[in-house]
Amino acid sequence: RVDIQGFVPRELLPQEYNSADVVVIPTIDETAGPNIQIEALACGTPVVLTDVPGMNEYAESDSVVYFPTREPEAIANAIEQAAQNIVQLTESALDNVHRYNAKVTIEQLASLYRETNSQ
Repeated sequence: RVDIQGFVPRELLPQEYNSADVVVIPTIDETAGPNIQIEALACGTPVVLTDVPGMNEYAESDSVVYFPTREPEAIANAIEQAAQNIVQLTESALDNVHRYNAKVTIEQLASLYRETNSQ
């Protein structure tokens, strides 16, 4: 079953992510990475995601299935692959939930700034 969600109020997002087996994100223009990806992973929900720089830098490889941009058949194949491997994807996503909290993200960003500044 596929549910296509429109706007969901922020306070209901964790419930939506937790009720999903996988979140499909076919976006092509969020090179800084979409919040939905991080929010889903923070809830332990694996993602099916466009394989482009900026988007393919957040998830552990065992928590995501990538597909090339603008290829509907590739998206369908990625969703099928996710369905076939849902147990492993979900286990990995749940094992990595700790990576997607605000404190860890801020610490990583601060470390990156310090590293960049010292070069």
